[in-house]
Amino acid sequence: VEKAKSDAAGAVAAQMDKIDKAAIVKMLLSNNKGLAEDEIAIEKSEKYPGYRLTIVSENLASMGSLRMHGPTITEVVVRSSKLKDLSTLQGMNLRSIDISTCKLRTMPTLSSMPVERLVMKDAEVKDFAFIARSRVKELDLGGSTIGALAQMQRMPVESLLIDDAGVKDRDLSLIKDMPLKRLSVKNGLVTSLAPLQGLALEYLDVSGNKSVRDLAPLARLPLVELHLAGTAVADISSLKKMPLKVLNLASTGVRDLSPLQGMSLTTLVLSHTPVQSLLPLRGMPLEDLRLTATSAADLAPLSGMSLKRFSCAGLHPASWEPVSGMPITD
Repeated sequence: VEKAKSDAAGAVAAQMDKIDKAAIVKMLLSNNKGLAEDEIAIEKSEKYPGYRLTIVSENLASMGSLRMHGPTITEVVVRSSKLKDLSTLQGMNLRSIDISTCKLRTMPTLSSMPVERLVMKDAEVKDFAFIARSRVKELDLGGSTIGALAQMQRMPVESLLIDDAGVKDRDLSLIKDMPLKRLSVKNGLVTSLAPLQGLALEYLDVSGNKSVRDLAPLARLPLVELHLAGTAVADISSLKKMPLKVLNLASTGVRDLSPLQGMSLTTLVLSHTPVQSLLPLRGMPLEDLRLTATSAADLAPLSGMSLKRFSCAGLHPASWEPVSGMPITD
């Protein structure tokens, strides 16, 4: 039985390796006047079985009969403002579609494809009904019209990126029924994190939301990575005992690091903060510490650390001895 399974897996892998790159390039060139061969790349996908097709050209207006020529293409990355229609991709074995900056106004249904990852930064699409009944788990709508969230409630999306989209508190309330593990809402208009209370988030980035101040709604969340750069946060007591590994507090008002004591952080960004005492960091397994433009005077708590990156421009400690031999990057 095991041998049969192994043989079957080998046969699938062999089938995925069969691709006529020359035929695909020829088809695309014949369907797009001005498209150059060096603007087309077909290479093995690093994430999925099969190949990734990348086309970066303002002369791409049609994907032609790609479905007929590319049964083993599982990733498509396109950059072209002239491309208006992706209907010819329907039925393909695509797992990832990245059409950032494309000026598409409509999208084909995804239910006929095993698409798990969809990147549509700066999209002009208004109707997101095409995602309904799809298998999309990773969705990036950075810079897009955020009204789309109302159409995606209760979708099985686990990773949602909506940076630079003018996200407001009421918008966040629309995602409470998603099984989200990763959420990024950088540079929005969020003032409260209350809508995130109770979510099973492991990654959160609210950097650049200048009115975010209260972290209480994040208490007891299973966060492993948290980015708060450029927010109004000054009190991080709600982070106490979180399973955090990565924490970015750059350009915040955080001064007291005592709530971090005993954590197993590997990356900590404190640049441009009023932090003075590093004592709570003693014994942490830090590999990346950034203290650029802080007032930390005593580096003794860093003794014995195996830092792989240490940023310290503008730092004037009493002694550099505790970090001597460390790989200082600036």
